[in-house]
This record gives sequence, C-alpha cells and structure tokens, in this order.
Amino acid sequence: MAIQRIPFKCYVDEAGDEGLGTLSSPWFILSAVIVRDDDERTTMDYEQEALKQIWIDYGKPPPKNIHWCKRTHSQKLNIAKLIAPKLYKQIVIGIWKSKLTRPSVGGLGNRSVFYNYACKLLIERISWYVDDRNGIAEIIFSKWGSLDKTKLQAFIRGTINIPNSQIRSVFDVSKIAVHPMDKLVMLRFIDNCVSAFGNALNPDELGNINFYYADLLQHNLYRYRNRVSPWTYGFKIFPDVSLTEFINAYPHTKQWFGLK
Repeated sequence: MAIQRIPFKCYVDEAGDEGLGTLSSPWFILSAVIVRDDDERTTMDYEQEALKQIWIDYGKPPPKNIHWCKRTHSQKLNIAKLIAPKLYKQIVIGIWKSKLTRPSVGGLGNRSVFYNYACKLLIERISWYVDDRNGIAEIIFSKWGSLDKTKLQAFIRGTINIPNSQIRSVFDVSKIAVHPMDKLVMLRFIDNCVSAFGNALNPDELGNINFYYADLLQHNLYRYRNRVSPWTYGFKIFPDVSLTEFINAYPHTKQWFGLK
C-alpha cells in the first residue's frame, strides 16, 4: 500500500531588482516559504495579529493588507516578531551581482539567465526539503513584472528533464500557479520574509543595511538534517563563494550560520 504523502504549500517571491546597472540593487533574491497544509491556518494568522497590535489596539484604521515596503521600521520589527514563531521554513537564493561574469565573456551577467538559474536553485531546494519529509508540494509564485505562468512552467519542466537534474518529483509542474500578492495572505507572508533578507543585503536609500528583521527570522531557514548552518541549503549564493568570503563582506550575518 502506498504511503500517504504529507501536503505542503510553497510560496515564492523576490526582493531587489533584476537590473545590472550602477543604480541597481547589489543583490537579487528569490525566496520561498514552505508550510505544511495543517499549519497554514495558524501561520497566516500573523496578518490579523499584526493589524490588531499595530493599528487596531491604538485606535488607528488598519490598512487593507500588509505590504512590507509601505511599513515603518518599528512596524517591520513588530511584523517580524509575529512571523518568527510561526511553523514554516524559508529558502533564500541570493544572486550577488558584482560576482557575475558579464555577457561579453559568455557569463551569467544577463538578467533572464540569472533569474532562471535562481529559480532552478530554489526549486531544487524546495523539492529536497519536501521529499525528505515524505511530502507533496503545491507551488505558488507571487506575480511581479513580466512573470508569465506558461513560460515559468515550461522552464521548470525543461530543467527537470535535463540529465542529472537535482529536482525531485514532489510537485506537478502543470499546477504551479502565479497570483497577485493582494490575492493571498501567504503571498504577503513571503513578501515580508523575503524583504527582511533583502533589507539585510541591499542598502536603503541612505545606504543603510537593516539586518534586524532577518536576524529575527534566520532560525527558520532550511537547515539540512538540523545542521547549525543553513549555508547552501536554506541560504544559497550564486555565483558560488565561500562562507568566509560572504561573511567578510557582510559580517552582520555571522549568527545566521552559528558563528560568533
């Protein structure tokens, strides 16, 4: 008799931009949160909890939805504190643009190429996490820019079919969905989660790095077999660099990897 697989939902969003010019963000981040179907209801309660604690309890009219980019620093801290104890795992794929080789030398300094590669790395890790827990996944992308469901499905299907593919058979490509963030609470949840790590790597308009939010959420990064560090599993950088090189550039991230 076949063993019943555990259903998971995976929500995907991005932070930073896909540009390569001098005014573009240093990092493009593609991220997923993975939650068991049984835990999704209590996970999405974060939004009503935040609306109550930040607005309603103070007699202020709450916004219709919580969008990270519209929130103040103190509001973001409160939201991150509410998200942190929820039952989910996060995977972060970071494209370190300054490390990309340029198109002129046949490299990956091309936005469509590095976006697709980030997507490949993310889908691989989603499949590893879900498969190791005897799961089956439903994957939902947040709609941004020119993201097209048909093209996305075709790319992922092609990636699965290449020789030595690392993507495990835990989801139906034809059921991968793309929805606007306003449509689903959990797409706003991943918006907050990915933006927290985006703020830790991409400076704001005044050049400041705000790592407070990611510090609150980093314990939810996917750590293979409960390893201390999420490096290469829950936190993967492309192009490949050593953990030492990354931490030398971003010393405030040490605690994410169990270092002091």
